[in-house]
Parts: sequence; structure tokens; C-alpha cells
Amino acid sequence: MLGANFFCVLFAIVGARRLPGLIWSKHNLDFQNNDIIRSAKIGQHMKFYCPSSYWSEDSDVFDVYMKSVNIVFREINPIPGGDIYEIGKSYYFMSSLPE
Repeated sequence: MLGANFFCVLFAIVGARRLPGLIWSKHNLDFQNNDIIRSAKIGQHMKFYCPSSYWSEDSDVFDVYMKSVNIVFREINPIPGGDIYEIGKSYYFMSSLPE
């Protein structure tokens, strides 16, 4: 995708608390160095707030709103096919943002 900024967040699993949420935006000062490293323990939750841009045909305006994704770092997931995380491993979350 031309003209997009790519961001990556590295999570290192180190061990059922909630981590501070992360607003996935080029305007977030955490992304000034183009990378963020956070540590999470097994059982912790984190919410990603992702801005999504959509064109509204009804009013001919550009509509931007926030979507969120909640991640639970688990060694065992009761949901078939759900994500599992291992202590001591690193995981990467990536996205692109339009200019």
C-alpha cells in the first residue's frame, strides 16, 4: 500500500490485570520512534483502539470513528482456534495507517 505508515508493537510475555489501552494512531506520541515495546503477563488484558475511516455516501462527508480490539494474553485458550501466548516469547502486532 503506497503512502502508508507502518507501525509495529512488540509484546514480550513475562509471566488478570488490564494493561493501559493503546490508541493506534500516527498522532500518538508513543509511535514517534516507530516502535513500541510493552511487556505483558499471562492473564493480562489490553485494548487496542484503532481509528477506521469510511466515506459516507449519505452526507458526502468523511467519517472517522474508533474501533477497538481486546486481547487477553493466555497460555491456554478455551476458544477453539483462539490465540495463545507463551512466557518468554515475543509477539508482534502490525498495522498500517493512511497518510
